[in-house]
Amino acid sequence: MRASVTRRSVEQQADAIASRRNLLAYIRSAPQRLSIESYLCLTRILNQGGWRYDQQCWLKGDQRLSTLEAAAVELERQLGAERDQLLRQTVGTYAP
Repeated sequence: MRASVTRRSVEQQADAIASRRNLLAYIRSAPQRLSIESYLCLTRILNQGGWRYDQQCWLKGDQRLSTLEAAAVELERQLGAERDQLLRQTVGTYAP
C-alpha cells in the first residue's frame, strides 16, 4: 500500500512540475494580452512566492520586474525546488 501511495504522490508531483513548465513556456512566449484568469493565477503565484506589487512592477529583495518577468523568475525558482524535492523523494523510495 505504501508503495502505491508513494508512486501516486510522485506522479502527482511530476504532473505539477509539467504543468508549471507549460505555464513557464507560455510566459516566455511573451503573450500580448493575459486573460483575467491567467493574470490572477500569476499574481497568486507571485504573492505566495513573497513578491509584492508596487507602482507598475513586482518587488522581491532587490528585484523590480514586470508581471511576466517576475512570474518567470518565480516559476523557475519553484520548478528547481520541486524537481529537487521529487528527486530526493524518488531516490528515497529505492533506499534500503
